[in-house]
Amino acid sequence: MLPIRKNLRNPLLVVLSVVVVVVVAIYLYVGSKTSNQSPFRAVLISNDAGYLEANREALQLARDGLAKFGNHESLTVGDKVDLTHAIRLYKGMLEYKPASAIPNLTIGMAYQALGFPDQAISTLKDFITGTQTSKNPDVIQARSDAHWITSKCYFDEHNYSESAKQSTEAIKLNKNVARYYSQRASAELQLKQISLAINDATKASQLDPNDPQAHGILSLLKR
Repeated sequence: MLPIRKNLRNPLLVVLSVVVVVVVAIYLYVGSKTSNQSPFRAVLISNDAGYLEANREALQLARDGLAKFGNHESLTVGDKVDLTHAIRLYKGMLEYKPASAIPNLTIGMAYQALGFPDQAISTLKDFITGTQTSKNPDVIQARSDAHWITSKCYFDEHNYSESAKQSTEAIKLNKNVARYYSQRASAELQLKQISLAINDATKASQLDPNDPQAHGILSLLKR
C-alpha cells in the first residue's frame, strides 16, 4: 500500500486519476442515455425486396398488439416488444421511401398503444399532411381515422379543446362514423359543453346503436 500512497501524493497523478474517472463516468452515462432514448431507431432497408419484407413483418408484429389496445385489453411485454420493432421497421421503410407517408399511420397507432401520445400525435400529423393530396377513398378514410386517433391522444393529454377539433376534422372527411361523434362528445363533456355533447352522443347512437361511448355519455347526462 505504501507505493500507492506515495503516488497519490503526486498532484499530477491525482488529477489524471480524477480525469479518467470522470471521463469513464460520462461515457457510461451518455451511452446509457443514448440507448434508453433510441428504442425506436429505424431498421436499415437497402432495396425493394427488403422494403416488402419489412412491410410484411411489421404488419404481422403490429396486428395483435393494436387489436388488443383497440379492445381495451392490457398489452403483454411481448406485445410491446413487437410494437416497438414494428415501429423500427416502418421507420426504415420511410427512410428508404421518404415520399410514402402511409407507414406513419401505423407508427402513430403503435406509439399510442405504447403510451407515447406526443410521438403519436406528431407521427399522425405527418401522415395527415403527407396524404392530403390523395383522392384514393381508402387513404381518405385512413386520414379521417388518423384525425380520430389524434383526438384520442389529445384527450389522454387532457387537451380537450384540440381533441374536439381533431374529431371535427374526422367528421368533415366522413360524416357517417359513430366513433367520431362519440369521441367529440367526450371532449365536449370535459369542456362543459353539455348540449353539444348530448347532440353528438345522440348522433353517434343513431349511427351505431351499440356505441358504448355514446351510451355512457347519454346515460350520464340524462339522469
